[in-house]
Amino acid sequence: MTEIDRRVRQVGNDVDEIYGMLKRVFATQEEHGTLLREHSDALADLNAKFTGLDAKVTGLDAKFTGLFGDLDAKLDRVLDRLGPATAAGDG
Repeated sequence: MTEIDRRVRQVGNDVDEIYGMLKRVFATQEEHGTLLREHSDALADLNAKFTGLDAKVTGLDAKFTGLFGDLDAKLDRVLDRLGPATAAGDG
């Protein structure tokens, strides 16, 4: 076997090894792409849930604001009926 034949065979082996590495890199990229899509979908689902939760909390806040506003108005009417001395705590 001549030196040139040996070198050609070594280059061929190196090329085969490079192609094998590229194939493994491609497979890893596909796995990562799949995982990223799954995580993206999960994050989109979480975002939708948080958006719904935010709307519910906003609705509850409005209800409490209205309730406390009504209670405050009723308390003011009661205090007005009791007069200034009772309202000031001079009883």
